[in-house]
Amino acid sequence: MTSRSTLCLVALLMTGCSPALGRVLVTVVFENETRTQCIRASAGNASGGSINANPASLSRGGKDTLRIGLGETAELVGEVRVTIARFSTPDCSGTAFDTASKTAEVVRGASLATLEFRFVGQGNTDGGTDGGSDGGFDAGCDTAACGNPPGECELPQATGCQGDGGCRFTFKAAQTACGDAGVCNTMGVCVADVCSVSPNGSACNDGLPCTPTSSCQNAQCVGACAAPPSCNAPVTPLTCDLATPTSCAIRPTNEGGSCGAVGNLCLDGGCLPWLQLTPLNFPTRLADVAYPTASWVLASPDGGACDTVISTSGAAATVMQGDCGSPSITSVVNDAGVSVITTLGLDVAPGARLHFVGARPVQLVVVGDASIRGVVTVAPLIAGVQPAGSPAASCVAALPGTANQQGGGGGGFGSTGGRGGDSGGQGGGNTATLTPLRAGCAGAAGFRPAGMSLPGQGGGALQLIVADTLTMPGGVVTASGGGGSAGTGDNEGGGGGGSGGTVIIEARNIDLTGGAVTANGGGGGQGGDTGETSANGALGPIASVTAAGAANAASSSGGSGGIGGDNGTQNGGAGSGGGSRGGGGGGGAAGVIFIRGTVSCTRGGGVISGAQPMPFTCN
Repeated sequence: MTSRSTLCLVALLMTGCSPALGRVLVTVVFENETRTQCIRASAGNASGGSINANPASLSRGGKDTLRIGLGETAELVGEVRVTIARFSTPDCSGTAFDTASKTAEVVRGASLATLEFRFVGQGNTDGGTDGGSDGGFDAGCDTAACGNPPGECELPQATGCQGDGGCRFTFKAAQTACGDAGVCNTMGVCVADVCSVSPNGSACNDGLPCTPTSSCQNAQCVGACAAPPSCNAPVTPLTCDLATPTSCAIRPTNEGGSCGAVGNLCLDGGCLPWLQLTPLNFPTRLADVAYPTASWVLASPDGGACDTVISTSGAAATVMQGDCGSPSITSVVNDAGVSVITTLGLDVAPGARLHFVGARPVQLVVVGDASIRGVVTVAPLIAGVQPAGSPAASCVAALPGTANQQGGGGGGFGSTGGRGGDSGGQGGGNTATLTPLRAGCAGAAGFRPAGMSLPGQGGGALQLIVADTLTMPGGVVTASGGGGSAGTGDNEGGGGGGSGGTVIIEARNIDLTGGAVTANGGGGGQGGDTGETSANGALGPIASVTAAGAANAASSSGGSGGIGGDNGTQNGGAGSGGGSRGGGGGGGAAGVIFIRGTVSCTRGGGVISGAQPMPFTCN
């Protein structure tokens, strides 16, 4: 049985008399760690502001449970980082000998968020706070007045204090004579000397409750520890917990290996679920998500450009095209209608493009690390094929042109779409959202006397979840919108551009250096001019913040299409009038981007272009 004591810290996160913003329960667990110490808890919000300017401190000794109310600020919604610092001094002065930090997502009005810290000692191998091999006890106590005498198998000079204030003494050498024909064992206990007259393997009692079985080995009684948890192993040689000898001292092992339920991993000595973050829009139980069976490595066989296309329309995701490789797909459709696809790793090589298409938004969950040097896209890059994720019914639709010369309005999402030229259709409204996961909104058609000029499609919806580290050296993740079609003759308006869609990226560590994350709006189509060639609106840029538009073609007098929204000007631009010619379509609005690294997020000059309805920090 493992020796445990628990310290609970409760942070009641409230602001003035306003409704509760959220709560965080922090539990600190000690295993085989009994040294006297002072513990200080502090917390900060995602922007670095302090939530607890005067953190409470306490002595570990004699404390099993304590509740502490952390300080209050006005901004406690979002990511809260809690740090536990441990000091060998009784008042938490000086330098901490150990610190650990974790983050929790605090949502207004949501249920309790929980964090657990676990500190594992190693019996007589952890060195203690005084630098000696004293089993983790602090020698900086008053050993002259601790009150308890040494036992018959202990030397008289006290070397430190127990957690209860009693002295700890050095053990006499094993096999030292004691009692009535007894010998001292390795834990300072006098036991019967049966092994001096019994062969190896004979049963004996080593006097320690932590070893359920004992046997004679080379004239000594040696106990056997019970089987340790799957992610730990006994220390070598096998010893008992020095503080209260009820369990064997153990140490973490098999780090990163499998354990317990399918998909669980050994992390810091514990058997934990494989995803150590709580993503947006994600099933509440990992058991509802199929654990992957393979990694994805996508690359061109000849070093050139290639495409791998995956459809999310069915009950299971399928490979439609595999020029860069046909990955083994593990997927489920969750209750929200999202296609959740899992993989053990992801490597998208330069020149490779991974397209997600179909009616369902996609959550791509990478159990290990991900490297994107090519393109991962839910933009409408394939003519006539819908990018993954149909627009929600909540789109405030752009309006079409309804009379001569009127262009269609641009799609709105993260902001508002542009109006079509010559008083054409109104652009779509701002309906930015991260939950539920949804695609962007299409533009509206431009007027034609017979038919309509087609609008641009909205960008799709992609959530990339990486259990460990995401790097993007030169890579792109995009949900930019499509451009509207041009008018073809006099009085014919251009189609409105589609808005950008949704890109959500969440991982423990994120490095965007050299990469780009985009959800730019598509440009409006140019108005028509009989006998001339007008320009279609441009696709929203996938790797830059340069707005998409449609300049007048060299031989056309139709009105220009509006530019698409980007990180600078998120609204779509209005199409211009064409005089006696067709007006241009309105530009699509910028889409939605959210990026979160629970441990670190480094931008490193990487491009981020789209609206941000929930603020995030990526330096």
